[in-house]
Amino acid sequence: MKIKKVEIRDYKVFYGLNEFNVEGKNLFIYGENRSGKSTIYRALYTLLESAFKKNEFEVEKYFSQSLTNHLP
Repeated sequence: MKIKKVEIRDYKVFYGLNEFNVEGKNLFIYGENRSGKSTIYRALYTLLESAFKKNEFEVEKYFSQSLTNHLP
């Protein structure tokens, strides 16, 4: 399976719909501090980890943190 596009909507520092096209073998993410690099990682991590859990209790632990937009 290959990820071709990532969409993040209203998650932490990303407001509205944000689309990231993934082309080639590797993806290099860079930017200033607090620009959302770790948020992209956390969104993908949460999605992939929760997708393979067998029950709601195991899935819920990945969504226990606030998933909404917030400012420091």
